[in-house]
Amino acid sequence: MTEISWLVLLLFLPFCLNTIVSIIDGLLDMKKPIVIVEERVSYKEKVVYRDRVVQKPKQPKQPKQPKQPKQTKQNKPKSPTSPTVSNVIVDEVLIALLSLGIPKSKGRGLISSLVKSSSHKKYLDSETLLQDCIKSL
Repeated sequence: MTEISWLVLLLFLPFCLNTIVSIIDGLLDMKKPIVIVEERVSYKEKVVYRDRVVQKPKQPKQPKQPKQPKQTKQNKPKSPTSPTVSNVIVDEVLIALLSLGIPKSKGRGLISSLVKSSSHKKYLDSETLLQDCIKSL
């Protein structure tokens, strides 16, 4: 070999060795499991005293007012539905009528008129009441 070829070999040999070592290191690194280390969360303790009694400032006493007689409960007017139909059924039918596009006031009136007019027929489920409401439209 000539002198120039020796010089070229000596100049490029470290770069070649470095590249070979990094390739081998990468291959060996692939076999190692990856370990993820999470940060530790630290909590500060805070002391809370529940035994302490905080004294409220004293307010001057107000003169006592004479007791007023208790008001008697007035009977509310009965709902437009009869006691044979539960409020749950009426609410379900009203929601169904609203979803069909019927105004709330018209739906309530329709339900109450059906319940009052058909006293011999009991509405035990919302489906039959809804069917009758739709038929009467």
